[in-house]
Amino acid sequence: MSVARMQHTPMAEFATRVVAPGEQIAGAFIGIGCVRVQRLRELLIRIDPQKPRSAVRSICVIDKVSVVDHDAHAALKYAELPSSIGEARLGRLRSIIRADLARSFDAIVSVEIAYGSGE
Repeated sequence: MSVARMQHTPMAEFATRVVAPGEQIAGAFIGIGCVRVQRLRELLIRIDPQKPRSAVRSICVIDKVSVVDHDAHAALKYAELPSSIGEARLGRLRSIIRADLARSFDAIVSVEIAYGSGE
């Protein structure tokens, strides 16, 4: 998942670099869901539901994706989980991670509201 850091991406630049290219691929832009990066970095997944201490970080936020990348761009990826986890269990854990991730974001709002220039 690709994300933009609003503090470092002016609304006009977001429209040019994110909204316009996205609309060419996926159609009309719906809106933005916001979250503080610290909240994402605090997401944990229990490897063994019976053992509370088995919880590990579930998501990594990669601050700069490539050398030529925009400074305000970041990406999310699954954190590395123990290699002993089978494919079926890994799939279930990632489903839980995706649900946790979705719950972490605020409601989807327009670009203007997200940037504080709308109602």
